Amino acid sequence: AILLCWAIPAGISGGAQYQHDIFWGQTANRMVNSFAHNRPQWWYLEMAPLLIFPWFFVPSFWKLIFQRSSKRLSEGLKFSMAWFFPVFIAFSFISGKQVHYLLPIYPALTLMIASEFDRIKKILWYDHAAIALPLLAVGSVFYYLNESHHINDLAPWMNSLPIQNSFILVLGALLLFIWKVEDTISFLWKLVAANILVISILFLGVIYQTGNAYDLREVSRQIKVIEAKGLPLAYLG
Repeated sequence: AILLCWAIPAGISGGAQYQHDIFWGQTANRMVNSFAHNRPQWWYLEMAPLLIFPWFFVPSFWKLIFQRSSKRLSEGLKFSMAWFFPVFIAFSFISGKQVHYLLPIYPALTLMIASEFDRIKKILWYDHAAIALPLLAVGSVFYYLNESHHINDLAPWMNSLPIQNSFILVLGALLLFIWKVEDTISFLWKLVAANILVISILFLGVIYQTGNAYDLREVSRQIKVIEAKGLPLAYLG
């Protein structure tokens, strides 16, 4: 409904071709051989560690899932599974894929995770290690990108990533590993802390830098000066 409040007036003012493009082209043309974001069927599974971080890295969580009997499923869990899996499978077969396309089924995923997490009776040492290791690995990657000169030809902005990213992630990983808890509620706060750390580094340490690297404002100002002089412009690409 919110999107239609924008799309309908935009379609009316844009004309017939624009109406066709936003109401039909942006949907149907992404189903098979998508014109944009064309990815393989298993792409969402590849992204699972990021999509459900940090829950993906809790061994006790997966242990309970594989030990669960189908006869012991609650009605709420069955409802969440019926909501999540058919839509997830359907979206996997759609050619065009983006992480945010799955937002409508995130509530179902959250309910399923909460249902299983509530069954964990005790947090073990490998649960702490499994949370710290991904942060340690990502911190090492940040350090490599900052120090490596071979990556410059691929994406020059990678060398401009603050090296503090790696130090913060490695330090955070060590602190999270040292912070030993055994009850699920305290461990939940630990997972929240890991999530906040990763999101903060992602937005402040990565996205901000890539935004600066691809900032087109200076180029736009130069083009505007050329246009003001009445000179012809062309783009080859």
